[in-house]
Amino acid sequence: MELTDGSPARLSFVQHTIAGMHPLICKIKESPIKDTPFPHVMINDFLGESLFQELISHPDINLGPCTDVNELNGSLNVAGWEVQLHPGCIATFAEYREVREGKALYKDVNSYGHASRHQLLSGSGIAYRYQRSESSAILDLISLFHSEELLKALYEKFEIHHETTYDCGLQKYLHGYEIPPHPDIRSKALTFMLNLNTDPQSSLAEYHTHFMRLRPKYNYIYRFWDNHDEIQRCWIPWEWCLTSNRHRINNSICIFKPSSHSLHAVRASYEDLTHQRTQLYGNLWYKKPTPSQACTFEDLVPTSPLILSSSLLSSIPQSS
Repeated sequence: MELTDGSPARLSFVQHTIAGMHPLICKIKESPIKDTPFPHVMINDFLGESLFQELISHPDINLGPCTDVNELNGSLNVAGWEVQLHPGCIATFAEYREVREGKALYKDVNSYGHASRHQLLSGSGIAYRYQRSESSAILDLISLFHSEELLKALYEKFEIHHETTYDCGLQKYLHGYEIPPHPDIRSKALTFMLNLNTDPQSSLAEYHTHFMRLRPKYNYIYRFWDNHDEIQRCWIPWEWCLTSNRHRINNSICIFKPSSHSLHAVRASYEDLTHQRTQLYGNLWYKKPTPSQACTFEDLVPTSPLILSSSLLSSIPQSS
C-alpha cells in the first residue's frame, strides 16, 4: 500500500489481523449496534492510545495557543486547514470574525437551509477542513477511511443497499458552531464522527454532539416523518427534545444510519484559542433524488396545515 505522496504506508495503520482484515475495521464489524436513543455504534479507544496520541500531537492538529481569532485563523491556514462549507456555520472567516466580535448578526450564507432556521440558532460558528498532503500520519488514517474494505464493512453493518457517494475528512469547529436537533436529511445514508481533540480535558468541554429523543408530546413527529417519505426532515427546536447522552469521550467513534429517530445536535460554546473541537467526519450520501417538498419546524406544530391534513391528528396530545 502506498499513499498519494508515493511514500510507503506506515506499519501502525496497515498491520492486519491473521484473518487479513485491518484491526480497526474488525472493531467496526464486531461492535454491537446500540438501540438508545436510536440505533448507533459507539466504540471507545478506537485507535488505541499510541496511535491516538501520535495523531493529536501532530503540529497540524495541535496548533498551540493563539492570542486572538485572527492569529488562530492564520495558524489554521498555515497548517493546511481551509474554511469548509458546513451546516450551522458561516462560509467565510471575515464574516465569522464580524459576528464573533459583535459587529454583525448571524448570517447564514451557506446553502443548507430555510430562513426559519435562524429562529433556532443561538450561536454561529465556522468549520475548517484539513487539506494538507504532506502529513503521512494523518493521511494514513484518512486513506484507511477511504479504503474499499472499510466502506464495504459500513455497507454491510448498516445494511445500505443503494448506490452512494462518499465524503470524509478532518474538521475543526470553532466557538459558536451550532446545529439544532435534527435527524439528518433523507439523502444521507450514513454518518460517523471520530473525536480527535487535543485538549486533555475535552470530555468536559461544551462542544459535544447530543444524542436526543423527542419529548413525549412531540412523538407524533416520528410518525409523521416515517409516513411521509416525500417530505424532507428538518431542524427542530431544542426545547422539543431531551438529551439522552453526549459523544464526550476522546478517541471514540460514533456511527449511525440516519432515520426519523436519529435526532442529534451540537452547540459549541468554548474557549478555542488553545484547543479546537476536532473530528474525523464522514458521510455516505444516496445518489437517489431527495424529497421535493421542504419542511420547517413551523410545519410540525399540531396546528399547522401539514399536520392537520395528516392522519396523525387523533394521536397528538391535546395539551401539545
